[in-house]
Amino acid sequence: MEPHKILPAEYDILEQQMKNALPLSICDWGILPSAVSFCKGPEFVRSLKALLQLASKNVPSPILVVGCSTDVINALVNLYECKTSCPFKPAQENSRVYTLPPKNVSPPTIPDGFRVSELGERHIDPVKKSWRYSEEYEQFFSMDRWLRYHFSNFTTMCIETEDGVPVAWELQQDYGAVGMLHVVPEFRRKKLGSVVTMALAEKMNNEGQMIFACVNENNETGKTSRDQWIYTSGL
Repeated sequence: MEPHKILPAEYDILEQQMKNALPLSICDWGILPSAVSFCKGPEFVRSLKALLQLASKNVPSPILVVGCSTDVINALVNLYECKTSCPFKPAQENSRVYTLPPKNVSPPTIPDGFRVSELGERHIDPVKKSWRYSEEYEQFFSMDRWLRYHFSNFTTMCIETEDGVPVAWELQQDYGAVGMLHVVPEFRRKKLGSVVTMALAEKMNNEGQMIFACVNENNETGKTSRDQWIYTSGL
């Protein structure tokens, strides 16, 4: 077969076709790589190790592994005789993964005086200032760019007052989970967190997406608020 010579005029078209065909999480956007995998329990970590080693050959370091429970992470590290030779560095915080079945997704009731919108350019500053990990992530890349990337390519939801002041928001992160839920302090105890989460879940469900969240193991409030969610060993 005679090779096809690509002309410069075709570059932009081919690049756009590639971006549309590939999952957003593995496209080269200059964002910190993350790996999402399922591990049923610590007895299966050898298979998880093989998957992560395969991933490390295809994406640059560091790889952020999200959603693994403490027992899985510990078993993964213990596969190595010496912790100093272990390529995996446990984070200080580990997560539990919860999924929301489609049957448990229902249209939320928006309280009087509020409206639903999506996150955009004008929301970058308040979202960045409210997220506890912003300073840590700034070591790797621009938070403004990172948020702009998420707002443009993933599902987001915002509750704002009738005059456009954002008071609650949540978004889908690049590894698929919903997170970064925040309610402005003076608007708390109005169930706006539950409203924005269900509004986001409804939108993702209509798009045919799996709905899951990674909740810190020490976050008792986050765990108890997931009454309609199902706890999963790890994603």
